[in-house]
Amino acid sequence: ATAHATIGWSGQTNNFVHRLHQIKQRTLLLWGRNDPILPVAHAIRAARLIHGSILHIYEICGHMPIWEYPGDASVGIGHFIAAPAYSTVN
Repeated sequence: ATAHATIGWSGQTNNFVHRLHQIKQRTLLLWGRNDPILPVAHAIRAARLIHGSILHIYEICGHMPIWEYPGDASVGIGHFIAAPAYSTVN
């Protein structure tokens, strides 16, 4: 329901970029370089605005890295969850 309310047939209808700096939790962003729905530039900007976030861009990937690279994505998510709060994951 949330995605439906913020993304329409013509693209994103709401912009929350001005609030991203408020995120205090560790954040892992997984993004496809060829995402036709949300451009990779959005991920790069979000990563810069969310303090301490980690961005992993899948070079040959569309909108769903967890579907297109399930093994790699699950390992990366597992490492992120297991890592101490002060650590980063590549």
